[in-house]
Amino acid sequence: MFTGSSIGGVVLPIMLSHLIRSLGFGWALRICAFVILGLLIIACMTVRSFYPPRPHKVTWPELAKPFTELQFVILAVAFFCLAFGGFAPINYLPLQALSTGMDPQVAQYLLSILNGASMFGRLFSGFLGDEIGIYNSFLIASYASCIWILALWLLDIGDAALIAFAALFGFFSGASIPMLTPMIMQVSPLAELGFRIGIMSLIISVGGLVTNPICGAILDSSSSWADVKIFAGVFCLAGTSFMLAARIRNTGWKIFARF
Repeated sequence: MFTGSSIGGVVLPIMLSHLIRSLGFGWALRICAFVILGLLIIACMTVRSFYPPRPHKVTWPELAKPFTELQFVILAVAFFCLAFGGFAPINYLPLQALSTGMDPQVAQYLLSILNGASMFGRLFSGFLGDEIGIYNSFLIASYASCIWILALWLLDIGDAALIAFAALFGFFSGASIPMLTPMIMQVSPLAELGFRIGIMSLIISVGGLVTNPICGAILDSSSSWADVKIFAGVFCLAGTSFMLAARIRNTGWKIFARF
């Protein structure tokens, strides 16, 4: 299911860049909105649940309960940090590539390359999670993403490296995305899964919202892309380490424990 957004992430950047040149910014966004609206109508008309919904009123004590559970809090901190670090390359990679002299006709495809690789990462991580455990699969993918930020993107050694980074970061960062819901399921009662996913999504959205202007302020104040890259890499590393702490809390220091 999560591969769908990757396919959209391949098509929409290419479509948008061509539409802006041919029709202007306003109509380019309107056409994208109509495409998304049409797809959402199809989804709303055709998707059916296997189980009938059982709506019930959620009380404030129920909403507060997850924050009294250390495991959920650790997960929340981990995903919050990962949102700070993970969105920076996605938001700034094409702009940074242009600043190094990459041909604009090439730079406009970097996000499509990233999302195309992400599609395969999302498929792969689902199968790997079934084999070695969800948390273990997430940790492998997320630590690899940190490595690509700090060991490849930070070096800034030319167009080939940026294209390679887009593909590698896309694959491994994408591999961690489908793990979000199963990881919450591991530490949540099934009856509370819906609003717990909502709470976690809210926390992630805050990080995703504010990291873009923060990175822009870092760039304006230092005029150095290295500072933005270090910011992204450190937060990804911190978030992944919190996730490792959550895994150790459940399994101990057993390296091959399946969790």
